[in-house]
Amino acid sequence: MKTMNGFLAGVISLFFSASLFAADQKNSSMDPAMMEAMKRGAPGSDHHVLEPLVGKWKCTVRGWMKPGGPAEVSQGMGDNVWVLGGRFIKQEFKGDWAGMPFEGVGYTGYDNVRQEYTCVWLDNMSTGIMEVSGTFDPKSKVIRTSGH
Repeated sequence: MKTMNGFLAGVISLFFSASLFAADQKNSSMDPAMMEAMKRGAPGSDHHVLEPLVGKWKCTVRGWMKPGGPAEVSQGMGDNVWVLGGRFIKQEFKGDWAGMPFEGVGYTGYDNVRQEYTCVWLDNMSTGIMEVSGTFDPKSKVIRTSGH
């Protein structure tokens, strides 16, 4: 595994070196398509909508196993921080669920190309990766998502 990681790091370094060399060969003038791609990749005002989520949180989690049934209630702690240049919020959660230790990690951001909020979540009670996406309603200040 260490050899593979070293190999991948080498390939990535080579790619970036070649890209920088190519840009230098064009007298440092960037291709308009590359400039547009960089612009699409930069965080903007839609990312700032997520700012209230940043911080350390004491959480009470409620979940319903069936509609109208009683709620499962658990406690936990969340820590949300900006990562990757303000493009995503990394969410780390530790607590319990149904009397068992529960921990998970997620990433939430705004996709400039698809023009929607996206989130992925992984935890120790599943082998799947939950993916959701949705939109922000500025009037209610709510992000509504759906996914699987």
